[in-house]
Formats: sequence, C-alpha cells, structure tokens
Amino acid sequence: VVINVLPNPVPTFTVDNPNGCSPLTTGLVNPTPGNFTTNNCVWTFSNGDTFIGCTGATGTFVAPGCYDVTVEVTSDEGCYGSSTVSSVICVEEDPIPGFYWQPAQPSLVDPTVTIFDISQGGSSYSYTLGGQGTSTEQNPTHTFTGIEQETDVTVCQTVTSDAGCSATVCEDITIYEEIIFYVPNIFTPDGDLFNETFSPVFTSGIDIYDFHMIVFNRWGEIVFESYNKDAGWDGHYGDGGLVKDGTYIWQVDFGDKISDERHSHRGHVTVLK
Repeated sequence: VVINVLPNPVPTFTVDNPNGCSPLTTGLVNPTPGNFTTNNCVWTFSNGDTFIGCTGATGTFVAPGCYDVTVEVTSDEGCYGSSTVSSVICVEEDPIPGFYWQPAQPSLVDPTVTIFDISQGGSSYSYTLGGQGTSTEQNPTHTFTGIEQETDVTVCQTVTSDAGCSATVCEDITIYEEIIFYVPNIFTPDGDLFNETFSPVFTSGIDIYDFHMIVFNRWGEIVFESYNKDAGWDGHYGDGGLVKDGTYIWQVDFGDKISDERHSHRGHVTVLK
C-alpha cells in the first residue's frame, strides 16, 4: 500500500498598496501554489473585515494605524495552512487644519487680514482667499479689495503632511462696516423744502434697531424724540407749532454693528427760519 502524505500549504501574499492616506484601499495577491477553489481561502484583517477568495483580496482602511493580515487556505485535498503578517498595511494620519485671523473684526476702512496657522501635522499649506487669489505661505496677509458693504468672505486652508495626506477647513471672515456719521449744526424749517429737518447722517456701521435721539431746549425740556434714525426733527415742538429760532441740544444713542457697543453723543443745533 502506497500512502501519499501531502504537505500543508504555506500561504503567501503580496500587497500592492501597503501605505497611504485615509481611506486607503489596497489589493492583496495570493501567490500560494496549490489547488484551491474560491471558497477555500479566507482573509482576515485586524480591523475586523474579512474577504473570501483565492486569487486575492481587497480592503479599505480608514482609521490611522497599521493592520495585520491573516490568510487561511484549504487545498482541494483538505490540507490546511495559515499565515499572518503583522503591520503589513499602514494608514498615515491626516493633518489637522486650523487657523485664526487678526484683526478679529476687520472693517471696510482697513480690510487687511493676517492669517495665523494653528494646524497640526502639516508641512505645506495652501489658502484660497475669498475668491481673491491663493497663497502658499504658512501665515499669509491679504487685503480684501472691492468690498463696499458688510459681507462675509470664505477663506479655506488646506494642510498637507510629509506623507502627502491633506485636510481642509473653511472659515467665514466678516468684513464689518465701521461707524461713519456726521451731524449738521444748523437747519432751516422755513417751508422752502430745503434743509427742512435735522437728523444725524449715518453712512455705515450703525445698528438701526438700537437708535435713540432726543432734542432739548435750553430749559432741558424734550422737544423731540425718535427711535427711527430716518425720522428727523422738523422743528416742531412735539405735536405743536414751530419752535423759536435758537440753539437746541441733541443727544444720540446707538449700537455698534461690530461690537454691539453702546455709543452716546451730544451736541448743539441751531434753528433758523
């Protein structure tokens, strides 16, 4: 009687993409010699995934770190063999992007911003600057031009590591309107339709919902009061007739769009008829 003892297979494999950035998809080829059917090869990855197939396997790895691979084969004759290779597939860690800017509240008067990088794990940097160009400096300075009213500009930072992995973050930078206003010192409510009312003139920066104006006479009596910045004083005493010519005291209180700070101003206006 001739007894033929077959050796157990010793599975081997090669990895076509062992290192890379997340998500890393890699292929494994099983060059183990022998007779195997499709269902007689099982691949197990240390991330918990499995794959069945004797010509090879594919796996996708997301979390940074290195992974072990085990392949088990059973020949058509019933012989079993397995092999494990430790840390054969490694996923590089992505950098963590991040930045801030100064001044924190840039304005239309001076829309120049310096961006400061606070990312981690990066070796090169790229910024898109609100549709106004790009920069590869780590801490670029940029002046936003052509902005005529309060608006947000989107700045995006892409950070790339030495391993070639990259990550991007975007932030909206608000370009604020500074408070710009003036107050006339004389008006003539004489019915000629010219310079008929008195009111401060704001060009930008005011919180229209936080406005209050009072006009006093020389005895401290209130002759006009308004919470509407567009409602000027027409020279009348409340609901009565026109006040007398002379000098009156005004006080204006309003909120600041940028900081929500409360502002208060006082002055004099002369009425001439």
